[in-house]
Amino acid sequence: MILRTFYSILAFLILGIHSLHAQTDSTNATPESRLSDNLFVEYTHFYGTIMDHRQTLGFLVRDNLTASQFGVYYRTYGTKYWHALFGYPEVGVSALYWDLRNPQHLGFIAGAYPMARMRMAGNQKSKLTVNVGAGLGYISKPFDEVNNYEFISLGSYLNGLYNISFSFNHWFNHNFGMTADMGITHLSNATFVSPNLGLNYLSVRLGLRYGLGTPNPVRKAEMPLTKKGVHFYMFTAYGTRQLHKPGGPNYNVISLIWQARKYFTQKHSMAAGFDFFYDGSVKPRLAEQNKTYSNLSQLTYGGMHLGYILNMGKLMVNLQQGVFVYSYFNQAGAVYQRLGLQYQVTDKWIANITFKTYFAYAEFIEWGVGYKIGSYGEKK
Repeated sequence: MILRTFYSILAFLILGIHSLHAQTDSTNATPESRLSDNLFVEYTHFYGTIMDHRQTLGFLVRDNLTASQFGVYYRTYGTKYWHALFGYPEVGVSALYWDLRNPQHLGFIAGAYPMARMRMAGNQKSKLTVNVGAGLGYISKPFDEVNNYEFISLGSYLNGLYNISFSFNHWFNHNFGMTADMGITHLSNATFVSPNLGLNYLSVRLGLRYGLGTPNPVRKAEMPLTKKGVHFYMFTAYGTRQLHKPGGPNYNVISLIWQARKYFTQKHSMAAGFDFFYDGSVKPRLAEQNKTYSNLSQLTYGGMHLGYILNMGKLMVNLQQGVFVYSYFNQAGAVYQRLGLQYQVTDKWIANITFKTYFAYAEFIEWGVGYKIGSYGEKK
Protein backbone atom coordinates (compact mmCIF):
# COMPACT_ATOMS: atom_id res chain seq x y z
CA MET A 1 0.00 0.00 0.00
CA ILE A 2 2.79 2.44 0.98
CA LEU A 3 4.82 1.50 -2.09
CA ARG A 4 1.84 2.14 -4.38
CA THR A 5 1.30 5.50 -2.70
CA PHE A 6 4.98 6.37 -3.16
CA TYR A 7 4.90 5.75 -6.90
CA SER A 8 1.53 7.52 -7.20
CA ILE A 9 3.18 10.62 -5.73
CA LEU A 10 5.98 10.32 -8.29
CA ALA A 11 3.47 10.05 -11.11
CA PHE A 12 1.65 13.11 -9.80
CA LEU A 13 4.93 15.06 -9.73
CA ILE A 14 5.72 14.07 -13.31
CA LEU A 15 2.27 15.10 -14.51
CA GLY A 16 2.52 18.38 -12.62
CA ILE A 17 5.90 19.17 -14.15
CA HIS A 18 4.62 18.33 -17.62
CA SER A 19 1.65 20.65 -17.04
CA LEU A 20 3.95 23.45 -15.87
CA HIS A 21 6.09 23.04 -18.96
CA ALA A 22 3.06 23.10 -21.24
CA GLN A 23 1.69 26.25 -19.59
CA THR A 24 4.97 28.16 -19.93
CA ASP A 25 5.85 26.87 -23.40
CA SER A 26 4.52 29.66 -25.61
CA THR A 27 6.04 31.67 -28.43
CA ASN A 28 5.57 34.86 -26.43
CA ALA A 29 7.48 33.61 -23.38
CA THR A 30 10.83 35.19 -22.66
CA PRO A 31 13.78 33.26 -21.24
CA GLU A 32 13.25 35.00 -17.89
CA SER A 33 9.61 33.84 -17.71
CA ARG A 34 10.15 30.18 -18.62
CA LEU A 35 10.80 28.61 -15.25
CA SER A 36 10.44 25.11 -16.70
CA ASP A 37 13.39 25.61 -19.09
CA ASN A 38 15.74 25.26 -16.12
CA LEU A 39 13.87 22.35 -14.52
CA PHE A 40 14.91 18.74 -14.90
CA VAL A 41 13.82 15.41 -13.44
CA GLU A 42 16.16 12.66 -12.33
CA TYR A 43 15.87 8.99 -11.41
CA THR A 44 18.69 7.46 -9.32
CA HIS A 45 19.29 3.86 -8.26
CA PHE A 46 21.22 3.20 -5.02
CA TYR A 47 23.23 0.10 -4.13
CA GLY A 48 24.97 -0.19 -0.78
CA THR A 49 25.01 -1.40 2.80
CA ILE A 50 24.08 -0.27 6.30
CA MET A 51 27.12 0.70 8.35
CA ASP A 52 26.80 -1.11 11.69
CA HIS A 53 28.74 1.59 13.56
CA ARG A 54 27.44 0.54 17.00
CA GLN A 55 27.61 -3.24 16.36
CA THR A 56 23.91 -3.59 17.24
CA LEU A 57 22.27 -4.68 13.97
CA GLY A 58 23.91 -8.11 13.70
CA PHE A 59 21.73 -10.61 11.84
CA LEU A 60 19.03 -8.01 11.13
CA VAL A 61 20.87 -6.77 8.02
CA ARG A 62 20.82 -9.74 5.67
CA ASP A 63 22.17 -8.39 2.40
CA ASN A 64 23.34 -5.36 0.48
CA LEU A 65 20.46 -2.96 -0.02
CA THR A 66 18.96 -1.03 -2.93
CA ALA A 67 17.02 2.21 -3.00
CA SER A 68 15.23 4.30 -5.63
CA GLN A 69 15.14 8.08 -5.75
CA PHE A 70 13.19 10.50 -7.92
CA GLY A 71 14.00 14.19 -7.90
CA VAL A 72 12.86 17.47 -9.40
CA TYR A 73 15.66 20.05 -9.68
CA TYR A 74 16.30 23.57 -10.88
CA ARG A 75 19.50 24.73 -12.59
CA THR A 76 20.33 28.14 -11.16
CA TYR A 77 21.86 30.59 -13.62
CA GLY A 78 22.64 33.79 -11.76
CA THR A 79 19.36 35.46 -10.84
CA LYS A 80 20.72 35.67 -7.26
CA TYR A 81 24.22 36.85 -6.41
CA TRP A 82 25.05 33.72 -4.40
CA HIS A 83 24.49 31.44 -7.42
CA ALA A 84 27.90 32.41 -8.81
CA LEU A 85 29.58 31.96 -5.40
CA PHE A 86 28.56 28.29 -5.38
CA GLY A 87 29.15 27.49 -9.05
CA TYR A 88 25.48 27.86 -10.08
CA PRO A 89 24.14 24.99 -7.95
CA GLU A 90 21.29 22.65 -8.78
CA VAL A 91 18.55 22.82 -6.13
CA GLY A 92 15.42 20.74 -5.75
CA VAL A 93 13.46 18.06 -3.91
CA SER A 94 14.07 14.29 -3.86
CA ALA A 95 11.76 11.41 -2.86
CA LEU A 96 13.46 8.19 -1.69
CA TYR A 97 12.26 4.59 -1.21
CA TRP A 98 14.65 2.22 0.54
CA ASP A 99 14.02 -1.54 0.84
CA LEU A 100 15.73 -2.86 4.01
CA ARG A 101 15.14 -6.52 2.99
CA ASN A 102 13.97 -7.61 6.42
CA PRO A 103 10.19 -7.10 6.51
CA GLN A 104 9.81 -8.46 10.06
CA HIS A 105 12.38 -6.28 11.88
CA LEU A 106 13.34 -3.41 9.54
CA GLY A 107 10.65 -2.96 6.87
CA PHE A 108 11.29 -0.05 4.52
CA ILE A 109 12.11 3.64 4.57
CA ALA A 110 10.35 6.31 2.50
CA GLY A 111 11.30 9.95 2.67
CA ALA A 112 11.65 13.31 0.97
CA TYR A 113 14.19 16.09 1.35
CA PRO A 114 15.32 19.33 -0.29
CA MET A 115 18.81 19.07 -1.75
CA ALA A 116 21.51 21.29 -3.28
CA ARG A 117 24.37 20.24 -5.54
CA MET A 118 27.31 22.65 -5.40
CA ARG A 119 30.08 22.56 -7.97
CA MET A 120 33.63 21.76 -6.86
CA ALA A 121 35.21 21.51 -10.33
CA GLY A 122 34.19 21.55 -14.00
CA ASN A 123 31.62 23.55 -15.93
CA GLN A 124 27.88 23.57 -16.55
CA LYS A 125 28.12 20.54 -18.88
CA SER A 126 30.43 18.26 -16.84
CA LYS A 127 31.18 18.85 -13.17
CA LEU A 128 32.08 17.34 -9.83
CA THR A 129 29.69 18.38 -7.06
CA VAL A 130 29.16 18.02 -3.34
CA ASN A 131 25.51 17.31 -2.56
CA VAL A 132 23.74 18.01 0.74
CA GLY A 133 20.13 17.55 1.76
CA ALA A 134 17.92 17.24 4.84
CA GLY A 135 14.28 16.26 5.25
CA LEU A 136 12.02 13.62 6.79
CA GLY A 137 12.10 9.84 6.58
CA TYR A 138 9.48 7.25 7.62
CA ILE A 139 10.58 3.78 8.76
CA SER A 140 7.87 1.13 8.83
CA LYS A 141 9.38 -1.02 11.63
CA PRO A 142 10.84 1.08 14.46
CA PHE A 143 11.81 -0.32 17.84
CA ASP A 144 8.98 -1.83 19.87
CA GLU A 145 9.45 -3.25 23.39
CA VAL A 146 7.24 -6.25 22.61
CA ASN A 147 7.24 -6.90 18.87
CA ASN A 148 10.57 -5.49 17.64
CA TYR A 149 12.89 -5.27 20.65
CA GLU A 150 15.98 -6.48 18.73
CA PHE A 151 16.07 -3.36 16.51
CA ILE A 152 17.42 -0.59 18.76
CA SER A 153 18.61 1.91 16.13
CA LEU A 154 15.40 3.99 15.81
CA GLY A 155 12.49 4.36 18.20
CA SER A 156 10.15 6.50 16.08
CA TYR A 157 8.33 6.12 12.79
CA LEU A 158 9.23 9.65 11.66
CA ASN A 159 12.87 10.70 11.66
CA GLY A 160 15.22 13.25 10.21
CA LEU A 161 16.70 12.17 6.87
CA TYR A 162 20.11 13.56 5.89
CA ASN A 163 22.20 13.00 2.79
CA ILE A 164 25.73 13.97 1.82
CA SER A 165 27.39 12.69 -1.33
CA PHE A 166 29.89 13.50 -4.04
CA SER A 167 28.97 13.09 -7.69
CA PHE A 168 30.03 13.44 -11.30
CA ASN A 169 27.27 14.99 -13.43
CA HIS A 170 27.29 15.20 -17.22
CA TRP A 171 24.82 16.59 -19.76
CA PHE A 172 25.01 14.90 -23.18
CA ASN A 173 22.84 17.72 -24.57
CA HIS A 174 20.30 20.21 -23.18
CA ASN A 175 17.81 17.45 -22.35
CA PHE A 176 19.64 14.23 -21.47
CA GLY A 177 22.28 13.63 -18.82
CA MET A 178 23.61 11.22 -16.20
CA THR A 179 24.97 11.29 -12.67
CA ALA A 180 27.22 8.96 -10.66
CA ASP A 181 27.33 9.41 -6.88
CA MET A 182 28.83 7.99 -3.73
CA GLY A 183 27.58 9.06 -0.32
CA ILE A 184 25.90 8.42 3.02
CA THR A 185 22.23 8.66 3.96
CA HIS A 186 21.56 9.05 7.69
CA LEU A 187 18.36 8.66 9.75
CA SER A 188 17.99 10.00 13.30
CA ASN A 189 15.33 11.58 15.52
CA ALA A 190 17.83 13.49 17.74
CA THR A 191 16.66 11.55 20.84
CA PHE A 192 13.13 12.93 20.60
CA VAL A 193 12.19 9.26 21.03
CA SER A 194 14.53 6.59 22.39
CA PRO A 195 16.32 4.52 21.27
CA ASN A 196 18.17 6.66 18.74
CA LEU A 197 21.44 5.09 17.59
CA GLY A 198 20.58 6.03 13.99
CA LEU A 199 21.00 4.32 10.64
CA ASN A 200 23.80 5.06 8.15
CA TYR A 201 23.47 3.81 4.57
CA LEU A 202 26.67 3.93 2.50
CA SER A 203 25.91 3.61 -1.21
CA VAL A 204 27.00 4.12 -4.79
CA ARG A 205 24.40 5.61 -7.12
CA LEU A 206 23.77 5.88 -10.82
CA GLY A 207 21.10 8.10 -12.32
CA LEU A 208 19.60 9.50 -15.50
CA ARG A 209 18.24 13.03 -15.90
CA TYR A 210 15.92 14.72 -18.35
CA GLY A 211 15.74 18.48 -18.87
CA LEU A 212 12.38 20.08 -19.69
CA GLY A 213 13.79 22.80 -21.93
CA THR A 214 16.84 24.72 -23.07
CA PRO A 215 18.32 26.25 -19.90
CA ASN A 216 18.93 29.97 -19.66
CA PRO A 217 22.59 31.02 -20.09
CA VAL A 218 24.42 31.75 -16.84
CA ARG A 219 25.07 35.33 -15.80
CA LYS A 220 26.36 37.17 -12.74
CA ALA A 221 24.08 39.25 -10.57
CA GLU A 222 25.41 42.36 -8.88
CA MET A 223 27.42 41.40 -5.80
CA PRO A 224 26.41 43.29 -2.63
CA LEU A 225 29.07 44.68 -0.32
CA THR A 226 30.29 42.44 2.49
CA LYS A 227 28.92 43.47 5.88
CA LYS A 228 31.45 45.42 7.93
CA GLY A 229 32.18 45.26 11.63
CA VAL A 230 31.13 42.74 14.27
CA HIS A 231 27.44 41.91 14.70
CA PHE A 232 25.90 40.81 18.01
CA TYR A 233 22.93 38.43 18.33
CA MET A 234 20.79 36.83 21.02
CA PHE A 235 19.19 33.46 20.30
CA THR A 236 16.64 31.47 22.24
CA ALA A 237 15.64 27.91 21.39
CA TYR A 238 13.47 25.09 22.70
CA GLY A 239 13.68 21.32 22.34
CA THR A 240 12.79 18.04 24.04
CA ARG A 241 14.69 14.82 24.64
CA GLN A 242 14.27 11.38 26.13
CA LEU A 243 16.81 9.44 28.12
CA HIS A 244 18.22 6.15 26.91
CA LYS A 245 15.43 4.01 28.34
CA PRO A 246 12.67 3.61 25.71
CA GLY A 247 9.17 4.76 26.55
CA GLY A 248 10.19 7.34 29.12
CA PRO A 249 8.98 10.94 29.34
CA ASN A 250 10.21 13.81 27.20
CA TYR A 251 12.17 16.48 29.07
CA ASN A 252 12.23 20.16 28.15
CA VAL A 253 15.48 21.81 27.07
CA ILE A 254 15.87 25.60 26.73
CA SER A 255 18.91 27.30 25.18
CA LEU A 256 19.99 30.94 25.47
CA ILE A 257 22.87 32.04 23.24
CA TRP A 258 24.85 35.26 22.93
CA GLN A 259 26.92 35.42 19.76
CA ALA A 260 29.23 37.79 17.90
CA ARG A 261 29.65 37.38 14.13
CA LYS A 262 32.23 38.64 11.68
CA TYR A 263 31.62 38.51 7.91
CA PHE A 264 34.83 37.96 5.92
CA THR A 265 33.15 37.58 2.51
CA GLN A 266 29.61 37.19 1.21
CA LYS A 267 30.17 33.43 1.54
CA HIS A 268 32.12 32.95 4.78
CA SER A 269 31.57 34.14 8.36
CA MET A 270 32.96 33.26 11.77
CA ALA A 271 31.21 33.38 15.14
CA ALA A 272 32.00 33.17 18.85
CA GLY A 273 29.69 33.20 21.83
CA PHE A 274 28.36 31.88 25.13
CA ASP A 275 25.67 29.23 25.70
CA PHE A 276 23.32 28.71 28.63
CA PHE A 277 21.19 25.55 28.87
CA TYR A 278 18.32 24.47 31.07
CA ASP A 279 17.92 20.69 30.69
CA GLY A 280 15.09 18.92 32.51
CA SER A 281 16.65 15.51 31.84
CA VAL A 282 19.49 16.34 34.26
CA LYS A 283 17.24 15.82 37.31
CA PRO A 284 16.73 12.04 36.92
CA ARG A 285 20.37 11.63 35.89
CA LEU A 286 21.65 13.25 39.10
CA ALA A 287 20.49 10.19 41.02
CA GLU A 288 22.64 8.01 38.77
CA GLN A 289 25.65 10.04 39.93
CA ASN A 290 24.61 9.81 43.59
CA LYS A 291 23.84 13.53 43.72
CA THR A 292 20.86 15.09 45.46
CA TYR A 293 18.64 17.58 43.64
CA SER A 294 18.03 20.70 45.73
CA ASN A 295 17.46 23.69 43.39
CA LEU A 296 16.81 24.66 39.80
CA SER A 297 20.36 25.84 39.13
CA GLN A 298 21.55 22.22 39.22
CA LEU A 299 19.62 21.61 36.00
CA THR A 300 21.61 24.27 34.11
CA TYR A 301 24.97 24.22 32.43
CA GLY A 302 26.93 26.62 30.28
CA GLY A 303 29.65 26.77 27.68
CA MET A 304 31.31 28.86 25.03
CA HIS A 305 31.67 28.17 21.32
CA LEU A 306 33.46 29.02 18.10
CA GLY A 307 31.59 28.68 14.85
CA TYR A 308 31.77 28.81 11.07
CA ILE A 309 28.85 30.01 8.93
CA LEU A 310 28.43 29.28 5.23
CA ASN A 311 26.16 31.95 3.71
CA MET A 312 23.90 31.11 0.75
CA GLY A 313 21.99 34.35 0.42
CA LYS A 314 19.48 34.39 3.27
CA LEU A 315 20.12 30.71 4.10
CA MET A 316 23.04 29.92 6.41
CA VAL A 317 24.71 26.61 7.33
CA ASN A 318 25.94 26.80 10.91
CA LEU A 319 28.77 24.66 12.39
CA GLN A 320 29.94 25.14 15.99
CA GLN A 321 32.42 23.58 18.40
CA GLY A 322 31.75 24.26 22.06
CA VAL A 323 33.32 23.50 25.43
CA PHE A 324 31.49 23.34 28.77
CA VAL A 325 32.47 26.03 31.26
CA TYR A 326 30.31 24.89 34.18
CA SER A 327 27.93 22.02 34.97
CA TYR A 328 26.82 20.56 38.30
CA PHE A 329 25.96 17.39 36.41
CA ASN A 330 28.94 15.45 35.03
CA GLN A 331 28.56 15.62 31.25
CA ALA A 332 29.55 12.74 28.96
CA GLY A 333 32.46 14.87 27.73
CA ALA A 334 33.96 18.33 27.98
CA VAL A 335 32.93 19.40 24.46
CA TYR A 336 29.78 19.63 22.33
CA GLN A 337 28.89 20.50 18.74
CA ARG A 338 26.11 22.21 16.83
CA LEU A 339 25.08 21.66 13.22
CA GLY A 340 22.11 23.36 11.64
CA LEU A 341 20.43 25.85 9.38
CA GLN A 342 19.44 29.47 9.88
CA TYR A 343 17.37 31.78 7.70
CA GLN A 344 17.57 35.59 7.64
CA VAL A 345 13.89 36.55 7.91
CA THR A 346 14.58 40.30 8.22
CA ASP A 347 17.62 42.46 8.87
CA LYS A 348 17.11 41.83 12.59
CA TRP A 349 15.43 38.40 12.90
CA ILE A 350 16.86 34.94 12.17
CA ALA A 351 14.99 31.61 12.24
CA ASN A 352 17.05 28.74 13.63
CA ILE A 353 17.05 24.93 13.66
CA THR A 354 20.17 23.22 14.98
CA PHE A 355 21.23 19.85 16.36
CA LYS A 356 23.18 19.86 19.60
CA THR A 357 25.43 16.83 19.48
CA TYR A 358 28.20 15.07 21.32
CA PHE A 359 30.32 14.00 18.35
CA ALA A 360 28.13 11.49 16.42
CA TYR A 361 25.40 11.37 19.09
CA ALA A 362 22.52 13.84 18.59
CA GLU A 363 21.20 14.98 21.97
CA PHE A 364 18.30 17.22 20.91
CA ILE A 365 17.02 19.66 18.27
CA GLU A 366 16.97 23.38 19.02
CA TRP A 367 14.03 25.21 17.42
CA GLY A 368 14.39 28.92 17.89
CA VAL A 369 14.90 32.50 16.75
CA GLY A 370 17.67 35.06 16.94
CA TYR A 371 17.61 38.85 17.14
CA LYS A 372 20.37 41.30 16.24
CA ILE A 373 20.96 43.46 19.31
CA GLY A 374 23.71 45.66 17.93
CA SER A 375 27.02 45.92 16.10
CA TYR A 376 30.48 47.43 16.36
CA GLY A 377 32.26 49.07 13.44
CA GLU A 378 29.36 48.66 11.03
CA LYS A 379 29.19 51.32 8.35
CA LYS A 380 25.71 52.69 7.79
